[in-house]
Amino acid sequence: MLQRGRKKAPGYDGLTADICEVAITLDPTMFLALANKCLSLAYFPKKWKEAVVVVLRKPEKVDYTHPKSYRPIGLLPVLGKFFEKMLVRRVKWHIVPKISLKQYGFMPQRSTEDSLYDMIRIIKDELKRKKLIILVSLDIEGAFDNAWWPAIKCRLAETGCPKNLRRLIDSYLEDRTVCIRYTGAEWAKKTTKGCVQGSIGGPLFWNLLLNPLLKELNGKEEYCQAFADDVVLIFSGYRASEVQDRANTALERVQKWGVKNKLKFAPQKRKPWSLRIR
Repeated sequence: MLQRGRKKAPGYDGLTADICEVAITLDPTMFLALANKCLSLAYFPKKWKEAVVVVLRKPEKVDYTHPKSYRPIGLLPVLGKFFEKMLVRRVKWHIVPKISLKQYGFMPQRSTEDSLYDMIRIIKDELKRKKLIILVSLDIEGAFDNAWWPAIKCRLAETGCPKNLRRLIDSYLEDRTVCIRYTGAEWAKKTTKGCVQGSIGGPLFWNLLLNPLLKELNGKEEYCQAFADDVVLIFSGYRASEVQDRANTALERVQKWGVKNKLKFAPQKRKPWSLRIR
C-alpha cells in the first residue's frame, strides 16, 4: 500500500507520500485502526475528499484559448489515497472478474498492444473472407468528468459488490469538493458527478460504468472494444447495405446508452472507416 511515487504532488494538506509513509511505518496500528473504523462505519472522511485542481495543457493542441485544450488533475490528500487504495482493492476482488474482456484500459494483464492485436486479428480474418468492414471510432465527451454516480452505484449492485462496500462508496462519492487556485484567487465547488482524474477509484468506476455497453455490443456480427473511454466498433458483411444497416442500428443503441447514463459522444471525434480487399 505504501508503494506510491514519492515525487507525486500532495493534496491541500501538504503531506507528501514520503511523510505519510514514515508516519504510518512508525505507528502502523494507528492508521489500521482508523481504516478499520472507517470500514465498519461505512464512512469516508470528508477532508480526504477535498481535491485541489491543477490544470495541465493537453499536448499538440492548436488553440490553447479553448478550455478543452486543458486537462484538470485533482490532487487529493495522500492519506485519503492510501485508504481509497484499500477500498478499491476490496471492490476489485468482487467486480474485476465481471468486467468485459473487451475493456483493455486500466485492467490487469491487458494493454494497448493487446487491444491493437485483437482488433487487427479480427480485421484480417474478415478481410480473408472477402468481407466489407466498417470500423467506427467513438470518443465519449468528458467521460471521467461526467461519470454519473447513480449509474455507478447501480452497476456495483448488479455485479454483486457487497453491501458494506457499496455503503462506503456512497460515502466516498457524497460531499466531494474541488478547489481551483490561480493567481492568488481560489474557487471551490461541490461535485455531484465525475471521477477525479488523479483518484485511485476513478478508472475502476469508469470501467464499471461502460461495462454493459461492451457486453451488449459484442455479438456474432459485430465487435466492440474499449481502451478506457475510447470505443471502437467493427462491423463486417458481404453487402454494403447490410453492414451499414447493422452499424446504424448499433450506433442507435450506443446513443440510447449515452442518454440513459447522461453521457455524450463527441461528434467531431467520431471517425468511420470502410475496408475491403478488391
